[in-house]
Amino acid sequence: MIKTHFICILLSFSIFSVLFAKPTVTIDSLSGITEIQRAGTINWENLTKETKLFNNDMVRISEKGIVVLQWPGGTQTYVHKKTQILINLVKSKSEKSILSNATVMFGTALFIVKKILPKDDSEEMRIYTPTAVLSIRGTSFLVDVDSIRKSTTVKMLNGIISVKNVAKNISIVLGTPYQTIIQQNNYPSAPIAVLQEDLDSLKSWIPESVIKREIINQINDSKQDRINLTGDYQEKCLITQFTNSSSYSGPWPIEKEITRQFANILRNKLSSIVVMISDSSHKEPNQIGKNLNARFYISGNINSFELNKHAEISIHGDEYRESIIAKACISITVTDFSNNKELVRKSFCAEITGKNIQNNNWNILQKDGFNLDNTAFKNTIIGKAVMNSLLQSVTSAANSIE
Repeated sequence: MIKTHFICILLSFSIFSVLFAKPTVTIDSLSGITEIQRAGTINWENLTKETKLFNNDMVRISEKGIVVLQWPGGTQTYVHKKTQILINLVKSKSEKSILSNATVMFGTALFIVKKILPKDDSEEMRIYTPTAVLSIRGTSFLVDVDSIRKSTTVKMLNGIISVKNVAKNISIVLGTPYQTIIQQNNYPSAPIAVLQEDLDSLKSWIPESVIKREIINQINDSKQDRINLTGDYQEKCLITQFTNSSSYSGPWPIEKEITRQFANILRNKLSSIVVMISDSSHKEPNQIGKNLNARFYISGNINSFELNKHAEISIHGDEYRESIIAKACISITVTDFSNNKELVRKSFCAEITGKNIQNNNWNILQKDGFNLDNTAFKNTIIGKAVMNSLLQSVTSAANSIE
């Protein structure tokens, strides 16, 4: 009886330990000098392979170190030299799982997230940096935090993530094989392709077999992991950077800002479709579209972006008036890759008339940035003209896609 009772106590203790054990991150491998700062302390200690990491523990890597972290649920993180990362382990809302979040304070880390689709957005893994928040549901990507330039570069190896600029409160969807830069006071940069040289640079600190495996996964996922399939294409919309063929040659990057705003408005109208912005250097959108399994492709052109002085005399010649007319014309082409059909090819123009005053000339307007998220700028005559033409063009594109 005593022996049986003792065994029951041990079993009860074991079950209790499992249920109430603190979630941990373990060390898969390490080299060089790596240190840990336990939560609530100021001292740094040497990290060993047997060390277990808990919530709010901090890890830093020396100039000649590297560590591979193993998270609950299977996620791996390769932490490069000169990097500091904070461990965040919290219970999900349902309290049935542990959310593995991390904050990269500075330096570089590669995250390979086990592919688990959570029930809702609150159970996504999140990566934080001083300038960005990344929401992940299963993917692999590189995070590079430059503390001097106050920027975060995200490079995708496989999958799709949401990248949010903390200061601007603006998010973009970043797919494979693209990268973007999030700077503190700027909008997320237009995604451009991850090049072979970017991948080659990882081989100095990440096993080549790991990189190859993720690229193979990328290729396989692009073939198998479909969302709302139509034929062989996913419900994705690829937008290339609009070109500027207007007479405007001032300091504003109107191509990037108008493309970005077009994409943002379109995302709000097409909630079930992934809208992605591609680099303008892609000469063959059909090919890049197929690589991404994107069904729709949109290209655009800025035909007019101008301020013109207008004068008129009354019929009786007793009154002379001067005004400023802002004109913006945007033309778009929408193509459906699944049947190689052109859905829209049209130009949309808007004109706004204002008084001939100092605030309605280029010298004054261009002292501020070209910011279509800024209410004050949107209320200028050129801001109104651009937004009107954008809304017309987006509505036409969304209607054709729906």
